[in-house]
Amino acid sequence: MKNIEVLCLGSWKVDFFLKGDFSLAGIKDGEKNFVDSCEYFPGGSAANIAVGLSRLGIKTALYANDYRDELGDYLKTNLRREKVKYIASSVKKKTPLVVIINTKDKRFFFRQLTGQNDQFNPEKIAQYRPKYIVVSGNVDSKSIRKIFSKRIARLNVFLPSTYFCENKPKYFKDILSFTDIIQLNSLEAFHLLNHKGISEKNILRRLRELGPKKVILTKGKRGAEYFDGEKIIKVKSIRTDEIDETGAGDGFAAGFIYGLLKNHSTINSLKIGSFVASEVIKKTGAQTGLPTSKNLRILR
Repeated sequence: MKNIEVLCLGSWKVDFFLKGDFSLAGIKDGEKNFVDSCEYFPGGSAANIAVGLSRLGIKTALYANDYRDELGDYLKTNLRREKVKYIASSVKKKTPLVVIINTKDKRFFFRQLTGQNDQFNPEKIAQYRPKYIVVSGNVDSKSIRKIFSKRIARLNVFLPSTYFCENKPKYFKDILSFTDIIQLNSLEAFHLLNHKGISEKNILRRLRELGPKKVILTKGKRGAEYFDGEKIIKVKSIRTDEIDETGAGDGFAAGFIYGLLKNHSTINSLKIGSFVASEVIKKTGAQTGLPTSKNLRILR
């Protein structure tokens, strides 16, 4: 399967969801508690974007670590079902997990810090001749820089992980000059800029000064903003009954990239991203609610 349209590289894991009408603060040591539901789903930002694009009819591939355990087999089976080409890196690890606990008043994330994805071969990527390369998750900056600087694809798209924006903001700055589009949420932007006091009005300009040609800032229920150095475009979020917000940003990215590939205007591509994100949050699991191209009512 050559001539991949979009090659996604980075985060790939399993998400476990626990839901219950309780408060973690009220749980005593050694106390047993009941939950209303316990479910697990495929996850990981790069995988979510790849699956989202595949459902929209885009030929996609996921280049990620090789997980050789039962959960890894589960993830690989899911990619085959979703018609996403899997390209294994030389890194062999146990499948990383994320535990998401939704209580009656708060939401908690417990992430397994497994290190960076860092064994990616630019020559291997070039064999697939992707139009876009999307890097998302905890990927080594030297690997990204090597891949982006070779200009293998028409566009380099970057979604930095929350963890590294918060803990290692300098980690990414040496590759942003090779980034065509960066997408991140407000909290990630504050951490990356290392300036919590910055106003939202200046975030887009400050982010672009770091090097990327175009910036997308997602703001949850307040929509999203886009800046290319000349104009700022704002789109509203689509009101819907929210079940779980996991993967909303990945869905937005998939919809936006789809719009660009189909030669839609920037504003319509952003609206498609907003629509896909609104579908994601209607269900539990980052990939469960991802729509197909037939569902894109924004195009009608």
